Amino acid sequence: IGFLEAANRKLVVTVKSQNAVKNTALPPYIPEVSTLRYIFTWCLDIRRSPGRPLLRVLAECTESECQKRRILELCSAQGVEEFTKFVRQAGLSLVDFLLNFPSCRPTVERLIELLPRLLPRPYSVTCIRELWGKRTRFIFSLLHFTAAEGRCFHRFGLSSGWLATLKKGQQVMMFLKESSRFRLPPPVHSSFDLVRTPLIMVCTGTALAPFLSFLQKLDFLEAEKYKVRRELYFGIRNVKDDCIHYEDIMRCVDENILSHVSLCESQPYDISSKKYVQDALQERGEKVRIGFLEAANRKLVVTVKSQNAVKNTALPPYIPEVSTLRYIFHVVS
Repeated sequence: IGFLEAANRKLVVTVKSQNAVKNTALPPYIPEVSTLRYIFTWCLDIRRSPGRPLLRVLAECTESECQKRRILELCSAQGVEEFTKFVRQAGLSLVDFLLNFPSCRPTVERLIELLPRLLPRPYSVTCIRELWGKRTRFIFSLLHFTAAEGRCFHRFGLSSGWLATLKKGQQVMMFLKESSRFRLPPPVHSSFDLVRTPLIMVCTGTALAPFLSFLQKLDFLEAEKYKVRRELYFGIRNVKDDCIHYEDIMRCVDENILSHVSLCESQPYDISSKKYVQDALQERGEKVRIGFLEAANRKLVVTVKSQNAVKNTALPPYIPEVSTLRYIFHVVS
């Protein structure tokens, strides 16, 4: 759409205040003096699937009547299902969309105005400060998207694809944010003795990350000295190709930090051993139940882990943060 020729030219971005909105200002994430390449690479998210409000604007910038009508269909109330199927579920980016509708030629001003901010990608840290100091470790999976279903070229996930290209010595801008909910009980809960607290951890794939930091913390506190039920149910495709940090997990078993591990393969080479985490929990149901009964009167801290798009996820007000299983299931539920 003609951006490439001017991509590296310096420009000054300003706001035309010709409407009724007062105190209109340039968003803080858009530098006043920059280049188009910088803005569309580091400031705006051009890889996110365009929403229906953006499609309405793009329809206004489309010359072909046939293509314009199709875009209007996708953003109409009657076209919600088709929009979900062909745009959202297919994971079309703005670039894919413009390549599929070549007569759609939006202006730079409209795109800067309407495109969402490129947000930082969060990853769970897999280590603890007591052992790693200023270093950090985290897990990411390399997402791969083929050129199909309207996607015009194959690509990797935006953040994971970029991380995979880094060479030793390159720098990454990052910041640490301490989890307020999904964590081991903080020191403020002095009534809690972590090394004597039973733990049942269930996860799949890279969701193992926070549990690795939990296990490191328990190792640091010498939890292996205490015979306590600490179980991990880990869902993977298969042990040979997909079991990340296998050695760390097995070491925790050998050193009595973990009392039990179930590695549940959803795509094993031997199809007869196919198993999901819920199958493993069901197989050990009686032992898990007894473990809960043993811990029924012990104090616990109830936390919330939110990996979805729901913001401000919080513990329901009727669930006390510090309580016992017996109280929660007999009085609250």
